[in-house]
Amino acid sequence: MKRREFIKLGVGTAALAAMPACTRKLDGNNGSWPAVTAGDVTSPRRCEMLDFDWRFKPLPPVQLKGAVPLDSWVWTKTEPNQSELMTNADFNTSGPDWETTNPHTADVNHAQMSDAGIAWFRAVLPDIPGPGRTVSFSHVDDKGDIYLNGKLLGSHQNWATPFIVSLDSAWTAGGPNILVVRVENTGGAGGIYGLVSLGRLPESAELFSEEVDDTAWRQVQLPHDYIVEGDYSPSADTGHGSLPVFPAWYRKKFWLDAADAGKCVWLYFEGVFRNAKIYVNGTLISRHPGGYTSFHVDLENAVKFGAENLLAVFVDPSDFEGWWYEGGGIYRHVWLN
Repeated sequence: MKRREFIKLGVGTAALAAMPACTRKLDGNNGSWPAVTAGDVTSPRRCEMLDFDWRFKPLPPVQLKGAVPLDSWVWTKTEPNQSELMTNADFNTSGPDWETTNPHTADVNHAQMSDAGIAWFRAVLPDIPGPGRTVSFSHVDDKGDIYLNGKLLGSHQNWATPFIVSLDSAWTAGGPNILVVRVENTGGAGGIYGLVSLGRLPESAELFSEEVDDTAWRQVQLPHDYIVEGDYSPSADTGHGSLPVFPAWYRKKFWLDAADAGKCVWLYFEGVFRNAKIYVNGTLISRHPGGYTSFHVDLENAVKFGAENLLAVFVDPSDFEGWWYEGGGIYRHVWLN
């Protein structure tokens, strides 16, 4: 037996061994798999490798339309559990405990906070037209909770990765609009630094849709790591290989015979880095945030039998899990069971 065939046989056996016993439905009361006896098995399992003929599209970094820099902030250190007070739009920040800061003049070595603790940052936003109003941060060190007009809109943890937060759901037409960031610094210097800007998010195609034409997308085979294909950058995290990270889409079509109707149908992903969203025929059916664990996806209510099906996978490796190069993409085998 050739080495390659041996490897395929080995991982195929592993995929089958890891499959849940799906010859019966999940117990609706406790979510456990009931015991399966030999008499329950009506047909042998089939395991098909889905490593070939994927379409791949990287997503460039988001560029906000009409972006303006947010370079005028006030901030103060506080005790924990003061969210209601600090996010009040009418809160008076003119006292001696509040300092002014410009995040664009700070860096990792000269951030506002010199030690661990909680700090609050506030900025008055200029009025911009919608929809798609979005704030973009390059560095919030270490964890940031983002509020607009007292409403929590999002959280982010990872000082080295940029992120965006949509503002439309809490925006007040005509203003004022008060942006508040609660920063929790766990050690060393911390705060908000680098580029912070306000703009409008461009309309993006729903790349999981069956209407999307992916014929011009690059064709790839799995396993696939697209981050390693990038260009080194001095602004990228050195602990992760000085390679920029960004999201991407994968799409693949597969066929299910009409004779398979009524059978349990699962996908088995051996490894996706990371924050995977799984769509089948245009519908989101599963999420898996971890980059180092395999996972199964139940397709029974999403697939068409006797027809072609579309599998789309969104990958976002921008939140790191370790202090080493981690890459990004569907980096191990995918099986249809």
